[in-house]
Amino acid sequence: MKPRTGIAILGTFFMLAAAGMAQVTTATFYGTVTDASGAILPGVTVTMVHQGTSAKIIKLSDELGEFAFTFLPAGSYTLTIELPGFKTHVSTDFSLGAAQNVRRAFVLEVGGVEEKVTVTGEAPLVNTVTAQQRQDYSKQQVNELPLQNRDFTSLLNSSASVTSSGTNIRMSGMGGAGTRVTVDGTEATAFSEGTGTSQYGSFNKGAGLVSLEAVGEVQINKGILPAEYAATLAGNINVATRSGTNEWHGSLFHNYQGSALNAREQTATTKPQRVFNQFGGSIGGPILKNKMFVFGAFEGYRENGKQVQQANVPTPRLRNAMIAAVPAYRLYVDAVFPFPNQPYDPQGVIGRFIGTAPSRLTDNHEIVRWDTIVSPNSTLTIGASRDRPNQYQYELTMNPIRREGKQDRANVSYVMGHATWTSETRVGYNYSSSNRIDGLVSMRDPLNPNERLLGGRLIPAILGLNLSNATGEVYFIGGATWTAEQKFSKIIGKHSLKFGSIYASRGSGRENISNPQITYASERDLLANIPSGARIGIGQTPFSVYLPELGFFIQDDWRISPKLTINLGLRYDAYGNPVLKPKDKKFPVVLNSFAGIVDPYRFIYGPARPVNKPVDPDYNNFGPRVGFAYNPDGKAKNVIRGGAGVMFAPRNNSVFAQGPGQPGLPNIYVFSGAELVAAGAKYPYYNDDGYNLIQAQKIFSLGMIWNPKYVAPYVMSAYLGIQHEVTPSTVFETAFLGNRGVKFPLLRWFNQVDRVTGLRPNLDLPFEGYYWDSSATTLYSSWQNTLRKRFSRNFSFNLDYVWGKGLSYIGGNAAGWTTGDTSRTAIQDFNNWKINRSPVTGDLTHVVAGDWVYQLPALGNVPVLRQVLGEWQISGIVRASTGESVDVTQLSPGGQTSRPDIIDFKNMYLDNYRTTGLYLNPAAFAAVPVSPVSKNPIRPGTSGFRALRGPGQWNVDLGLGKNFIIHENVRFAFRVDMFNALNHTNLGNPISSIDNREFGKITTTRGARQVQFHGRLSF
Repeated sequence: MKPRTGIAILGTFFMLAAAGMAQVTTATFYGTVTDASGAILPGVTVTMVHQGTSAKIIKLSDELGEFAFTFLPAGSYTLTIELPGFKTHVSTDFSLGAAQNVRRAFVLEVGGVEEKVTVTGEAPLVNTVTAQQRQDYSKQQVNELPLQNRDFTSLLNSSASVTSSGTNIRMSGMGGAGTRVTVDGTEATAFSEGTGTSQYGSFNKGAGLVSLEAVGEVQINKGILPAEYAATLAGNINVATRSGTNEWHGSLFHNYQGSALNAREQTATTKPQRVFNQFGGSIGGPILKNKMFVFGAFEGYRENGKQVQQANVPTPRLRNAMIAAVPAYRLYVDAVFPFPNQPYDPQGVIGRFIGTAPSRLTDNHEIVRWDTIVSPNSTLTIGASRDRPNQYQYELTMNPIRREGKQDRANVSYVMGHATWTSETRVGYNYSSSNRIDGLVSMRDPLNPNERLLGGRLIPAILGLNLSNATGEVYFIGGATWTAEQKFSKIIGKHSLKFGSIYASRGSGRENISNPQITYASERDLLANIPSGARIGIGQTPFSVYLPELGFFIQDDWRISPKLTINLGLRYDAYGNPVLKPKDKKFPVVLNSFAGIVDPYRFIYGPARPVNKPVDPDYNNFGPRVGFAYNPDGKAKNVIRGGAGVMFAPRNNSVFAQGPGQPGLPNIYVFSGAELVAAGAKYPYYNDDGYNLIQAQKIFSLGMIWNPKYVAPYVMSAYLGIQHEVTPSTVFETAFLGNRGVKFPLLRWFNQVDRVTGLRPNLDLPFEGYYWDSSATTLYSSWQNTLRKRFSRNFSFNLDYVWGKGLSYIGGNAAGWTTGDTSRTAIQDFNNWKINRSPVTGDLTHVVAGDWVYQLPALGNVPVLRQVLGEWQISGIVRASTGESVDVTQLSPGGQTSRPDIIDFKNMYLDNYRTTGLYLNPAAFAAVPVSPVSKNPIRPGTSGFRALRGPGQWNVDLGLGKNFIIHENVRFAFRVDMFNALNHTNLGNPISSIDNREFGKITTTRGARQVQFHGRLSF
């Protein structure tokens, strides 16, 4: 039996028999019931009624007086506790959030069951159940905090332990692939090879993953996660969507931004025109009261305007010299490079261009959710969403780029309960894709339009000399992920058991056509048409690739005493080999590899691996987890929590999706300068030309090689913290969180040309490419502090401070370089990669972040006064941090990654950079001498990867809003939001190429103030 077939059969069996889930979207509520003397009360009837849907769940306390509600949908409940001979206890407005674990003790008074003791109940802020760290954003925070483009991910700016950029959301010192993003507990990443909320290229805005109208709650879960959490190394961000209730409710909204309202960007002389409109609404209510409910939302996004662009372009002197020397250059130069419009040296090589180019963006997002109460203790939920972002903009003002995105998501969940046990079944589907189409791919050889390859006569791009280059391509990335999950929970005495499994198929796919790229080492070589390297795009015909996985878990929350709970868990995950499927049998696509590298100095490879089996299956992944929560006072006022655990994540499909190509050929082939000279190749050198040369060599060629023992990465985490209830609505936590990542992917280039001779170590197989193995490790330590106040007395706030340090070798991400947090140019020396230890991507030493919502008093009972002046909300998000890491580089055209030497460590930074713009001291660095033969630096530089830090930054976003009562059940909300409200100039990172004449200078900022108006009618 094939391994993947066995996995599928086992997965189906355990799904139907006894299994578990990947992420947690429901709450768990534990309780004990005693009488006034402290004697336990078995057989107590405990009822939870959801206040929105009237869904009723009934449990009985056991012989120890214990009861447990598992898989409770998030929301507000009415809790009723009844036992003959005792007064009935009723607790109203008892709110529970997704992934929340709560334990409460209840004391019943002697009396008649018809006598009721009614209180307003709130879940305690102190977690006395698990060592899991949880931060949630309520519906009020979602509605009132200033969120740019109504994007819920702006909330994450108020968490000091989270950073984000591009397609990645990072936490706990891991790259973006370590964070799992889910909606209602099922896979929801907008990038099939990443784990964030952004499409590849980051062009989906506004609604993105979930319309703000449909967001019920946002949770961040990290620390020592219970064993039921799968496929994550750092944590989980989950969005719980809104559901319909017994009352019809809906909304209409419009959101507006315009350039006239915004401040001028600090590096521009004028404000580019920009108009942004966002609009939509929602509707939800009962199909059958107390039985069936529906909720849906639509959100549209339209943006038109211009974007600021900065580029290094040829001076008129160089431009004229290039065309005079090689007339074939003209087609590319005229199509790509504008003339410089900033002061420049007339005899120089590079000038600066700052200008604007048209930009358009549209997006339509729909989401729907259907809830059915099948029986008093069982609920069926069906959800789906659709997103269609499209963008049109320019690269270097001359090369138009069109991006087309898709995301379709669906999930089905069924919760069934009994007095002492509960089960949950969930199935999820998530498809996401993006397609980039560059204008350059429409420009072909004017003398010979006949192509052997698709894209075989695309005009070559010209690279080198620190010019800003446009490199054209058609690039499709997309695929579907399926998950099927099942779990059970059972209370046995003091043990709360959960067990289950998950089967997943994580998919992606590619199609790629790209322009060839010709690199030159100097102006002299450029004018003489002597390339130092060429990158030929053989391309990838359409295919899909998916990775099957199967996981099991068991966990026990053991309540040893009212003061101490121990969390024990074990999960096992099996990861199968990548499964490759061409989308058209006429265009075969295969995944070839050698069995690693036997001699890393001469680059002698192992034997060829079986086709489409570059690595071995990975079945040895056991992740134990242990935690404790000790409540010394027994009153949930203080708790000491801690634990340790091992968490695995699947091998990311981006590592494999780059490899498939034609049999015996890489999809990208790199020629060295010496190889081009030997072949007599000069510009224009087309993809067809390179393909013909490769075919004539009759050599089995690869662009990617895997070590057969490339396995899933895992993290060993440790946590120790103290939580203290300052007031019933305020809690403080201080904690240590650290981890060590093991078996992380390491990416290096194999068989690159020698720095001195310009020749490849292995001339018999003269190709170069990526080499993947599991040699990398990561290390992270942090001190995390939080102070949170739940909304009371018209005020709520969160305040975080984190000191952290993360180290790795190529970024600390468990994914391929297309995901953004993995560098493919980090390693200077293939065999001395351990010297490359450096900050992980997104590493910030100090971060302070927070948010607040304050509502003015109602101002008495005068309706006019209350309507005009009362109950205005003032809210904000603040974030300040030290600088990001910066990688200083040296040009190495067609050769190995290179960095300069640091010759003055004490004076690398200049103190007066805010007035001069010069941040790095050029005198503190020295370029490594260049070989006249290879035209590359003769050795690696002493500067480490990301060894420097950019300037720090701080930002304040403010919101001001008010709800106007139009009718009893109709309200109109008006808001104005200001992002970078104080218009503080946060400087970007400096130019980091030592060969650039502006090396060390800061020429960019992180944006000026933007103003957003928002109106929302709700009923």
